[in-house]
Amino acid sequence: MNHFVIDFGSYNMIAKVSDGQLEQKKYNSIIDYEHETFKFKSKIKITDKDTNIGDKAKQSHNAIFINNLCQEFKNPRSTYSLSNKKYTINQIVEKYFIVIKNELNNHSENEPIDALTLVIPYEYTKTNKENLKKILNNIKLKCNHMIEEPIANYFGYLNTNHLDVPHKDSFMMLNID
Repeated sequence: MNHFVIDFGSYNMIAKVSDGQLEQKKYNSIIDYEHETFKFKSKIKITDKDTNIGDKAKQSHNAIFINNLCQEFKNPRSTYSLSNKKYTINQIVEKYFIVIKNELNNHSENEPIDALTLVIPYEYTKTNKENLKKILNNIKLKCNHMIEEPIANYFGYLNTNHLDVPHKDSFMMLNID
């Protein structure tokens, strides 16, 4: 089973879930190998020929360049032009996730991507979340869960410190879409 977690924030990360643990992935088409980190910025560059994201997205002429796609996605009315063609922000985000999907497929050892958990900013609206789900469905990438960043951080803290969620006299409410 191929289950991935993708953090879609100002800085992003891709990880595969293996035996209940996150195994961070570094793909050269997104992150330069000489970088020590597994994180990459949510940058995108679209030209008439290709789409680059992360470290590979550099500003240039005759291109759509967005330095922080995660933040720009908050404005559903954003549009961009390239070679007399208009792109909505949803179309640009779809191109972003197509690059990620292709990279996952290239390294999945002929196993389909069965599950995806998407970590998103806390301030995303219901409309933002619905649009993300539509985008991922359009490219046949099944998103099982969307978790807001503070909740994901809490789970990471518990896991890293080998702590269990207190259970006897505790109450915790989580919003997992």
